[in-house]
Amino acid sequence: METIPGGEAIRRMRILKSIPGAEFKMIFITCDYKKRTAPGELRKVEHARLRASLPKEVFETDSDLYLPYMDLEVNEARMCFKKLIREVAFPPGWEWMKVEWFS
Repeated sequence: METIPGGEAIRRMRILKSIPGAEFKMIFITCDYKKRTAPGELRKVEHARLRASLPKEVFETDSDLYLPYMDLEVNEARMCFKKLIREVAFPPGWEWMKVEWFS
């Protein structure tokens, strides 16, 4: 499996945001204790698109640590902790790439 640096993955997601109808796929580790999902499980999102960030005042920590996205399958606004993204896939090939945050 090919690898991609975390910063490059986020950059590609931002580029796709400017292209109408473009989307990406990702797999990340969950960490929200408020949801019913178990912390630490892998979540696969098949159709995702970046959305506008929330104001920094909403978070106790810097909002730049989070990736706000739309889950297009259920048309729901969600977010995940950037450093917990494990794999991504981009058009046109849709090949899964392992995300490396620390090298």
